[in-house]
This record gives sequence, structure tokens and C-alpha cells, in this order.
Amino acid sequence: MITSGNTIPDRLPLRLSVTLATIGQNAPVKISIDDIRRMTFQERVDLVETILEPLEEDSVDLGLTNDERNELDRRLAEYKLDPSTAKTGSEVREELELEG
Repeated sequence: MITSGNTIPDRLPLRLSVTLATIGQNAPVKISIDDIRRMTFQERVDLVETILEPLEEDSVDLGLTNDERNELDRRLAEYKLDPSTAKTGSEVREELELEG
């Protein structure tokens, strides 16, 4: 489910809490939907990256060419240097609608 802006929907297709392993520790951390709603945008991005890191370690082949992978790496590096360059999902959809 994709939402626009920085809102988190009231109903998510998952349980009311997400269990993560904390970095460098084996103890799980419970994060409620309310906790996630109180997070800043950057904190949510960090949370998603923490959740996705194990997938990266599994070296899942997404069928990307080296050029595509390099472009994604370049964009991620650009974002990390200046997060203000990011666009929301609604901004991207608006641009696509104007082009289409």
C-alpha cells in the first residue's frame, strides 16, 4: 500500500507491531504503528533500511543490469548527501500524470 506524503494509513497489511533485531544486539525491539506515526520522515527511512538490510545480505537477484544497479547506487548516494532532493510519491505521480 503506497500513500502520499508522510502519512501512515490507519490500516496496514501487517500486525500492529513490527519486530526488529537491533543493530549489534540479538534482542528484538517492538515498534507499534503509533510509534511509527510519531517518527520523522528520516527515522522512517532508517527503519525501512534496517528492515531491508537482511534482504541485501541474501544477495537477492532483482534482475538488474550493472548500469541499472549503478544508477540506483548513484541515486541513493545523492539522497544521502542531500535528503531534501527526494520527492514524495504524490509528487512523482503528479509529474507522471503531466507527462502522460
